[in-house]
Amino acid sequence: MIPTTDLPRALIHLLLVRPFTAWVIGFNVAGEEHVKGLGPMILASNHNSHLDTLLILSSLSLPQALRVHPVAAEDYFGGGGVMGPLARWLFNLITVRRDRVSRKENPLERMAEVLRRGESLLIFPEGTRGEPDRLAAFKTGVGHLAAQHPDVPVIPVFVHGSGRAMPRGAAVPVPLWTSVAFSSPVEARGRAADITLELERSVRRMAEEAVRSDACLAAPPRREEAPKPPLRVAVAGIDGSGKSTCYRSLVALLAADRVVTGVGDELLLGRGGSIEEADWVPGAFLKQCLHRLAKGATRLTGYKAAKLAELIARCGVQDAMTLKFRPAVAASDGHPLVNTLAWGILAYPDLFSADLCRETLDFLIGRGETKAGRLRFFARRMPEVLLLGWLADLRPPDMLVLLAVPPERAVERIERRGEKRQLHETAQMLGRLQEAYGTVARLLGSEYGVEVRHIEAGERAAADILEEAHRLVRARLEAHER
Repeated sequence: MIPTTDLPRALIHLLLVRPFTAWVIGFNVAGEEHVKGLGPMILASNHNSHLDTLLILSSLSLPQALRVHPVAAEDYFGGGGVMGPLARWLFNLITVRRDRVSRKENPLERMAEVLRRGESLLIFPEGTRGEPDRLAAFKTGVGHLAAQHPDVPVIPVFVHGSGRAMPRGAAVPVPLWTSVAFSSPVEARGRAADITLELERSVRRMAEEAVRSDACLAAPPRREEAPKPPLRVAVAGIDGSGKSTCYRSLVALLAADRVVTGVGDELLLGRGGSIEEADWVPGAFLKQCLHRLAKGATRLTGYKAAKLAELIARCGVQDAMTLKFRPAVAASDGHPLVNTLAWGILAYPDLFSADLCRETLDFLIGRGETKAGRLRFFARRMPEVLLLGWLADLRPPDMLVLLAVPPERAVERIERRGEKRQLHETAQMLGRLQEAYGTVARLLGSEYGVEVRHIEAGERAAADILEEAHRLVRARLEAHER
């Protein structure tokens, strides 16, 4: 049972924390049987990210999680303001000073008091966040604590992939697959140093097993064994150009002899000559919610805000699918970088000169340093550019297939769908947007090494358009694989 005093925290964990870790980050849990039904315990885990605490707590039953006290650094979580007290209350944090430990200020005594009350501890024996998926030597504090309380189970925990989802220094997590594994309790008898060493060995064995099985995000392969990155192909064009049909059919054709992933309105996995909706992928639920918000927007500002957020989420989803399925081709219906620049040209026709378009592209893909004056300009006139540059990993595609169609013809096709037209789906707006796509494509092709292929899709049959797109992508793929 959850005490009445803990109900506010329980609701926040249930309605916010757990949906965030499950739907936005995504993780597997292994070894739950080692902690099921346990009362007070010491959880000892590796530490690569601020996400570790959220993931471990979300892996426990809610009553257990509410009685766990993570040990955290006071310099991060001991401050005033709003965030420090909120984090300490929500997660039951015990904050310790890393720069001053004495007999008078012994953090182990505060931890021992938690165990005496019949509650649990989450300790990170490395002492600080390390490099992603690399384990540092454990400090002996956890061994001393375990030796003083030999009847309290000490559970080794290994969190895999969190250092990539939210590495040290990052402010916003990226949806990448992670896992949490619990092991059987370590024998808490003997000297503190021996207990600590056995605990470290147990966590290292779990790390090695995670790498061997590649359960989620395996450690990077050695250089000579590194898999070839997928060919990134984007099919772009205005609404009504047939790009979504072309993209989906292209995934199916390419999947005849390769693994292919597709990111569009749906998430597709193609293999063995057929396509299906991909299994659950971190960030997919958030992306779909934002997509529905954009389609239902009644004001252009609302549409732009929802579409911008969806583009950020789409980047993380595509990375997660690449890590999970290891495709030969990563296809997309549209492309975050291409769409952002094209909509920027459409929204700010008085600002987007060729030079500004080039500087914006450089900023978004992180090529070279951006001058302070230009950053101030983005902040004042185009804040969405700053948001995308800071929050999304916007890499150009290897190949861009751009479909062109007369705007009037595009509107006719949209109306035949029988759906309510979106705010921008007029002949005038679509014509201007198509010109903007052409501007971005020329720049990507001439200065950024993207292979751009234009296909006139006006009155041609869909089968002819698909045949040409398939032939062009096949030729590029064969060159990529050589």
